[in-house]
Formats: sequence, structure tokens, C-alpha cells
Amino acid sequence: MMLQVWNTESGAKYSLNGPVGQVNALESINDLLFAGVEDGVILAWKGTCEGNLTFQLAATLKGHTHGITSLVVGGGNRLYSISKDHTIKVWDHENWQCVMTLNRHDDVVKSHVLG
Repeated sequence: MMLQVWNTESGAKYSLNGPVGQVNALESINDLLFAGVEDGVILAWKGTCEGNLTFQLAATLKGHTHGITSLVVGGGNRLYSISKDHTIKVWDHENWQCVMTLNRHDDVVKSHVLG
């Protein structure tokens, strides 16, 4: 499957290979773009400006057992992922590791806000 993204300032369209299934969440920071997929995987692409802007798959984050419902970047180098598996995971998006799992939810978590 291919993910289509657009630069809203320039109107440029980019095609990103990788997601398998429905993409439920997108988040970006600086030169990184994250996609949360229905199979529980988070894909991360890094944009480079060598000539034309291109995106290369930088990481595949695995740890959720059900679909991703929300992604938020915050707290320095942290990515927060919410899943239908009733968990919130905290990822370090510099070394691509899960640093914490919050798993005491009784039902599906659909959203979160960082304060």
C-alpha cells in the first residue's frame, strides 16, 4: 500500500511505501513523519532535502498488538502512541525504542493530550 502526503505550502505530493492496511494516525516533527497503522505498527520516515524533498523509511516500531488510534509528539524526543490494545506507549524517536508502556486502561484509548 502507498501513503500519499502533501506539502500544504507548496502543493507538492509525495508517495510513501510501507503501510499495510488502514492508516489511523499521522504525526510529524521536524524532518520526521509517523504513521500509525491498523496492524499496530508505527512507521517513521525521514525527509531529506538533497535536490528534491524525499522521504526514506527510517524505522518500523512494533509493540502494539492492535491498531494505532492516535500519535502525539512531545516532551523532547518522545512519541506517544495510543492503541486499540488498551495501551499507551512512549517511544524515544531518536533511538527508536519503547521506553514505557501504560497499560491499566479498561477499554480502547482513542486520544490523548499532552499538557
